[in-house]
Amino acid sequence: MTSENDNLSNTELSCYPITDHATVLKTVVDRISTIYLLKTNVKLGATYPASVAADARVRQGVEAAREYMNAESVREVVMGSSATQLLGNMARAMEPTLKPTDEIIVTNSDHETNIGAFINMASRQKLTVKFWQVDLTSLLPTRAWWWSLTVPTFLAPLTIFARLLNL
Repeated sequence: MTSENDNLSNTELSCYPITDHATVLKTVVDRISTIYLLKTNVKLGATYPASVAADARVRQGVEAAREYMNAESVREVVMGSSATQLLGNMARAMEPTLKPTDEIIVTNSDHETNIGAFINMASRQKLTVKFWQVDLTSLLPTRAWWWSLTVPTFLAPLTIFARLLNL
């Protein structure tokens, strides 16, 4: 399979941030163009035929994601516009449960997408942030992890795959 940008050189792509795995397959673009934009680009949850069809397509997409991730239920699948937005929503939802004595542990190797929301949350709530440091072998040694855990450790978000489908 080829992507829309297969005909671009590395030089042309180098001006874009995070170009590795940042594009989608041409088949995805084609399906979005022909099926979604032309036939079901409507409000979800209504009773008219195009909306009913759009609802079914969304359910099929979530079910496909559930199967791909080997989740037991679609209730375990959360889809959104970006990992940054989803993690930001999660951090904001957690804020009312936090106390000033709570601590958050993040890694110094994570992308801003994975830890930015938690660092911002810690700043707003005056929490302590601890960084689990990558060692010289580019590993996150577990001994270094354990030193970080204390009684007030509330959250320890770990490295995640922000682009699960683009491995």
